[in-house]
Amino acid sequence: MYFNFLPEILYPSLNPESNSISNFDRVKNFFRRIQIPEKVFQNVNYYSKYNIQNNDRPDTVAELIYDNPELDWVILLTNNITDLYSEWPLDDKTFYEYLNQKYKGRNYNDTAYYETNEIKDSSNRTILPAGIRVDSSFTFTNPLTGQIVSNSKKTITYLDIETKLNDAKRNIFVIKPSYVEKLISDYSDSSFYDFSSDRLDSRIKKANNFRI
Repeated sequence: MYFNFLPEILYPSLNPESNSISNFDRVKNFFRRIQIPEKVFQNVNYYSKYNIQNNDRPDTVAELIYDNPELDWVILLTNNITDLYSEWPLDDKTFYEYLNQKYKGRNYNDTAYYETNEIKDSSNRTILPAGIRVDSSFTFTNPLTGQIVSNSKKTITYLDIETKLNDAKRNIFVIKPSYVEKLISDYSDSSFYDFSSDRLDSRIKKANNFRI
């Protein structure tokens, strides 16, 4: 459905036997792309948030939200996703295949580093913030009691790091169904070419003096 909105370009054909119009090949203009206006995300009436589950794909999310899997491009456009493999969270099977390939010859359960746990005093005041990277010999002494705190640090493995990176991709925006029709209309309108010497009509132009 997304590709139906894209205007077209007539490129000089590289095929000497081409039967295209005046030896031009008609192709879709994949450089034509719009962004969701920033004002949409400044108004909670237009969008909601969604947490991607393990086996979710853009089409399954679109079917769930819009009752139409062909609106998967709306999900991707809303979140400015252009590379599905690197910008969409991997499912469990693909995630571990990725780990086995990336950490081939080593164990992704090995320690990458250590970081602090949050420690609070008896008045619920933080005396050691969480997330500070430390070395394996780090110990923390409670300044009020003078005692060493045994659980002041934790081990972070390569698996922890990769899981955190993958999970960070799970929270996405979804345009509310009531606004999608207007979004599609705006997208369609933006795909028209402006008047120019190489414009044949609103949906097609020649590559001569090509401007996106």
